[in-house]
Amino acid sequence: MKRNSLIDLFRFVCAFMVVLIHIKLPGDFANGFFFPLTRMAVPFFFMVSGYFLADENTERMKQRLNKQIRSVFWLFAGAMLALFLVELLIDLAQNPGGTQKYLSVLWDWNNWYRLIAVNNTSRFYAGHLWYLSALLYSMVLIRLALEYHELKKMYWIAVVLGLLLVPLMVLQRINGKVPKELLLNFLFPGLAYVIGGAWIKCSAQRILKWPRKLVVLLPVIFSLLTIGERWLVYAVFGFGSLTTFFNGMLLAASLIVLSIHFPSAGERTPLPKWGAKYSLMIYICHMGFIDILNAVAKSWGFQNAAWYQWSAPFFVFLVSFGFAALWEGTKNKLKERKQAKIAA
Repeated sequence: MKRNSLIDLFRFVCAFMVVLIHIKLPGDFANGFFFPLTRMAVPFFFMVSGYFLADENTERMKQRLNKQIRSVFWLFAGAMLALFLVELLIDLAQNPGGTQKYLSVLWDWNNWYRLIAVNNTSRFYAGHLWYLSALLYSMVLIRLALEYHELKKMYWIAVVLGLLLVPLMVLQRINGKVPKELLLNFLFPGLAYVIGGAWIKCSAQRILKWPRKLVVLLPVIFSLLTIGERWLVYAVFGFGSLTTFFNGMLLAASLIVLSIHFPSAGERTPLPKWGAKYSLMIYICHMGFIDILNAVAKSWGFQNAAWYQWSAPFFVFLVSFGFAALWEGTKNKLKERKQAKIAA
């Protein structure tokens, strides 16, 4: 089956947006108009996962889920360990002999409970990896629903969770006593997004009947509405930074709808290939490079320089992209050697 080039292109763009979430561009314009749009990147990745997992053939979908559950589990475990060691090495470089803090994190069972129960990875210095654990749990729940023929109920659960998400996030910002981890896990928002992507895939034939002009306009409309939603929240509550926006979720969905209508768009450029191969690894490794760069900038005293603040996001993205390409190339070479040995 031919890959959807436009989805893969959007994956590459969203990988860059995730970097911008964690190391923002300076200035009021970027914060007020561009930053809200970056918040659709994580919902998009969840939805794309659901989109590629969905299949009308139940047995085939089960097999696909089994494979992806194993793959994501080992990827998550390896990424957690790698980023924990990166943070340890950064801290040791700045504070020799400071390993006790990291050992205490490992021995604290409350940290492990929060990791297992609500996907809180921040206690292990890898906060952004909640996405992988939430995706893992969502896939397990969908696999169980398939096993017991209850997948249709999951669609309704996903709708309820999606509608509750933004109001709960606003409540969390108003009342600081509500832990943020309760809104960054497999239920809020993981399952809703993954199921949403699966529903789009299953509805592809109906979506293809939508007017193309409308399909092209939808991302523009939801982009404007996302920015408007940000300013509305700011005007009413005095803050404009939410983990996601309701219209941002719809923006992510509209990009997949657009991809269904124009699956070959961008195929003559290298961006779809890069998105397919490297976007996930960019997501995983970029925070490690951000922390290394920030440590260097702080040590050399240029962390507040305008040139650094404007260039840092692009530098981190390029380094993460290079690392992802190196990782993929090394993995492919090892695979080729293994196959050559088997053939010999």
